[in-house]
Amino acid sequence: NPYFDPSVITRPVRPLKFNEPGKYLKEVQAQEKMQKLAELKQKVDRNILEKKAREDLDPVFKLVLPESPPAIEWWDREFYNAESYEDAFARVDQVLHGADGPITTLVLHPVPIPAPWERNLEVKPMPLTEKEQKRLRRQTRAEKHQEQQDRIRLGLDPPPPPKVKLSNLMNVLTSEAIRDPTEIEARVRREVEARRKKHEDENHARMLSPEERRNKEKEKIMRDAEKETMCAVYVIRDFSSHKNQYKVTMNAKQRYMTGLVIIYDDMSLVVAEGDPKSLRFYKRLMLHRIKWSDNSEEDEESHQSESSSSDISGNCRLVWEGQIKQRTFSQWVTRVPRDRVELKEVLDRNNVNEFW
Repeated sequence: NPYFDPSVITRPVRPLKFNEPGKYLKEVQAQEKMQKLAELKQKVDRNILEKKAREDLDPVFKLVLPESPPAIEWWDREFYNAESYEDAFARVDQVLHGADGPITTLVLHPVPIPAPWERNLEVKPMPLTEKEQKRLRRQTRAEKHQEQQDRIRLGLDPPPPPKVKLSNLMNVLTSEAIRDPTEIEARVRREVEARRKKHEDENHARMLSPEERRNKEKEKIMRDAEKETMCAVYVIRDFSSHKNQYKVTMNAKQRYMTGLVIIYDDMSLVVAEGDPKSLRFYKRLMLHRIKWSDNSEEDEESHQSESSSSDISGNCRLVWEGQIKQRTFSQWVTRVPRDRVELKEVLDRNNVNEFW
């Protein structure tokens, strides 16, 4: 072979060999053993040199040099139950980080529990504009009408009767109207009246009774008051008119408000609590609608001649208005103290001293 060169050394073939189990583990253990022996030898040599140095020292220097600390102090020997601190720390480390130790590399992940306010979370619908609401109602009516037409086309529902009116009488019932127009007109009038009566009956069935309407209004006011409770304090200079007292009390009860009315000689106090909408209605009532010039019933004509617009608006004054955490009163009450002592008792009992 012209291409064969016997001087070139061929690479020997290496056979596939498997390592015996524990080979590298034995090598690591042997290295650790040799390292421990080397450390022990260094420690022994160091102790021998220190001992020899102490023996070679002069006795005078022995008295000056401090003694080396013991392997373990006598007050720690009873607690550690060991001959040196190294043995005690090694034993503690083995207990903490051993196989049965309390400290491990595992991490405890608790089971996730949903929060109380996330369990029955009410999903609020997205608010729509007026244009979007109209489009949505139009689409809903179109789908309902299409479904009704499909059911009629499939024969599931009977087709509705023709909606005949006096205006389209001749177009719908041509032949019958020509044959007997009087009878057809009477029939059409009866159908129109029946449709009107059916429409009114359906509206009347959907209409709430006065009791249901009052309960619905009360629930709405109470629901709004739970979200935000407002309080307003009014001071009235002359509150002797029974008519105005009736207006103040009845309007507050009709709006399901709570509060206190203190009627005194020179100054009266009204504390009103309720939802924001009721407070706005009551504020307009107290400051604008009620004519406080009619308080004097004895000489009404002379008082009306002397009263002015400034006197009407200045008789009732809003002292304070703001939001409170919860209602102070459970109902609307009226108190008429006879003297200062009874007035102070009423204020202390209802915790409204700061409003007077």
